[in-house]
Amino acid sequence: MIGRRVGILLLGLTVCVAASAAASADGVDAASFVRDGVGARAFGLGGAFVAIAEGSSAGFWNAASLADLEGVTAGGMYTDRFGQAIAFQSISASTIVTDGLGVEIGWIRSSIDDIPITGDEGDGVFSEAQNLVQANIGYRVFASELGQTDSRVMVSLGGGFKMYKHTLLEGQGSGTGVDLSALAAFTCPWGTVRLGWSSQDTLGTVIQWRGTDHNPANDVPWMNRIGGAVGLFDDRVLIAADVDLAVGREHLTRYRLGIEATPIPEFAIRAGASLSPAGRFQLAIGGTGHWQALTLDYAYLPNGILGGSHIFSLEIALDDLWRRSDAE
Repeated sequence: MIGRRVGILLLGLTVCVAASAAASADGVDAASFVRDGVGARAFGLGGAFVAIAEGSSAGFWNAASLADLEGVTAGGMYTDRFGQAIAFQSISASTIVTDGLGVEIGWIRSSIDDIPITGDEGDGVFSEAQNLVQANIGYRVFASELGQTDSRVMVSLGGGFKMYKHTLLEGQGSGTGVDLSALAAFTCPWGTVRLGWSSQDTLGTVIQWRGTDHNPANDVPWMNRIGGAVGLFDDRVLIAADVDLAVGREHLTRYRLGIEATPIPEFAIRAGASLSPAGRFQLAIGGTGHWQALTLDYAYLPNGILGGSHIFSLEIALDDLWRRSDAE
């Protein structure tokens, strides 16, 4: 109990310092709550997911992947970050519109409640919340068989519109941004190669604050995620590598690597890691279980200072569920 109170107090001090910085200067790197991504499977792969981009978090990672949708899917994620009462969650829904065209809407939220604060008017608590709403679309622009080699090439493009909202004490910040993405997949007898690129907050996004003393304009960095993935043995073994490059923000560069094995269709295990140029290293492990129309993903991210994070994602293939209901 004492350790938890100390953690909440330190967290409150950190948020207060961040609030003071935001209230006194423009240009602060904003929207850090989604900088490492979303979705238990992606976290379990160390964030090396831009060329895979499957499941309920696909639109966030690479909207172009929505061109490969096969039905209607809904899902979400939840974690208490570091076990310190930082709720991080998401929900999304996606559907195929026609062959090679898919859309998705999603909501991501990070919140901290009951942060201690002391002032002239006495002790109290306050809350902080960050929200991101997205609408994404993916379209297949090219698909072709390669002669008589049983090989195939597909290229898709994607884009998305996003809205941020951040509330802290009496202040509210909001802003809008645009994502662009591309995905190329090459399938041959020995396996699959996928290359992905996602430009998030293209040209930069500005979150304008109101209700504060200074009303600053905080920058969301323009992040480019570039990666590749190789699937072997009918994709039962998957190896992925990514690099995150933030324009003008070299300290946000990340190198990511992940590997996943699916020994049976109902079960998968994975591990991943991320590394910053400054030497920040993060390990991750996870797994997946399938049952009928349900998919449950889990990831664990250890942290020796703040505490580990247990991340859960649940996805429902609604078209499969409807077909089972009709059959019954």
